[in-house]
Amino acid sequence: MNHRNAIFSIHIEQANGGLDFRFAGGLTVRMHVSNRMTNFVDSVLSTIQRIEIFLAAVEGYRWRIDWLLDFNKDFPSILNLGCDKGYETIALMWFLNSKNALGIDKDPNHIDQANSSVRYFIDDLNNLRRSLNYSSELPRNIFLKSTSLLKNMHNRTFPDFSVNDLTAKASMPGDDYDLAYCERVLYHIASGENNEPKNNLLRSAIVKVRRALKRGGIFIAIEPKTSSPDSEEKLDLSDYFHIPEFIRCEDMASKFVIENKEIYCYTKN
Repeated sequence: MNHRNAIFSIHIEQANGGLDFRFAGGLTVRMHVSNRMTNFVDSVLSTIQRIEIFLAAVEGYRWRIDWLLDFNKDFPSILNLGCDKGYETIALMWFLNSKNALGIDKDPNHIDQANSSVRYFIDDLNNLRRSLNYSSELPRNIFLKSTSLLKNMHNRTFPDFSVNDLTAKASMPGDDYDLAYCERVLYHIASGENNEPKNNLLRSAIVKVRRALKRGGIFIAIEPKTSSPDSEEKLDLSDYFHIPEFIRCEDMASKFVIENKEIYCYTKN
């Protein structure tokens, strides 16, 4: 394409996805390429940022999960009760090298958010992987960051999420899980939000969890020591675990301390 007038001539060519403007006298100026490249790099950086935010949310649970490695026991299958938006379930699955995990919550909005977060995260990983097809256009530090993230995520699997209420009559799978884990779930049941007496609800919920565990499976419940944040009334749920086939893991329950929290640790005999 040639554009000429009495003062100068310009020859325009498409080159490497951009446009070369060749002026009379041999001067060549490439236009648009830098803008396109800037947009591409910005897009990759935004993807990396979203991935890192997701991973940071998962990493935030590590300090209250790593102690479970002291059991010297594999947890191929994990049940996370009261999973909220799913990050805790993912942390349990990844940090304990589980092959299968299910997060349940009675709030459908939480389950929707958990499923959406995982779906968007996988989309971001796929987009980042595709961006490496144009690695020549990426600054080296961004390329190295991208490859590092993708390497760390290689072969990672993700939990399933499902709406389930421990206080409802809906059942859970039986004899399926090596570990059941929850935090502040029994506390909410004990607060008596339902009309049914709380002792019935608590015992029923714990029986449900016991039924979901395999023989030798472990139930970890981390609960506040008081009945409410502003109360000094001690909350002791130990009596509700006095059900057949449940044995308290005395040694393990004392290995990890969280301020103002009680750790209930039981194994299915």
